[in-house]
Amino acid sequence: MNKESVPASEKIVSIFEEHTDIIVKRLREVEFGHKSTITAGASGLVLDLQIYKGNPKDSQIVPSVLKRHKKFYTKSPKQMVFDGCYYSEDNVKLLSDDDVEFSFSKRKNAHSTQDKKVINKLRGFRAGIEAIISKLKRMFGFSLIRDKSFNGFVKAAKRSVITYNLFTLASIALRKS
Repeated sequence: MNKESVPASEKIVSIFEEHTDIIVKRLREVEFGHKSTITAGASGLVLDLQIYKGNPKDSQIVPSVLKRHKKFYTKSPKQMVFDGCYYSEDNVKLLSDDDVEFSFSKRKNAHSTQDKKVINKLRGFRAGIEAIISKLKRMFGFSLIRDKSFNGFVKAAKRSVITYNLFTLASIALRKS
């Protein structure tokens, strides 16, 4: 009313699901839900799922993704690829300091290596991750979670990922038999 700025954490989006956040995607409609980060490996399995309260900037998420990977696997990943919106000079330095080959898609010169083959491989891998996300949404209910609490939402999202991983493992086993 008085052109006041209200922090996102104080805005109520839904009286029925107060944990819901507003997620604005560049050049797209506003979406409601929870921002999440999915980490996948070359096998096509989802290795990690992070769901955030609020709507942190994408460029602020990279350190936690790297930290979680290092905590679980006890070393840095060999290669990582991100959407261009995850780019920041701090993230370039962080990944370079850890000797990770990386690429931020759609960002010119945002690579740890100038080897075109590696960059193209990483971009192809990112396309595969987009396919995983699409499959999680269409086949495994990731976009249809109706739980009314944040914790319930997280549990339902994890169930979707577990089911997807079991399906993927079964597909891999069938191909090898």
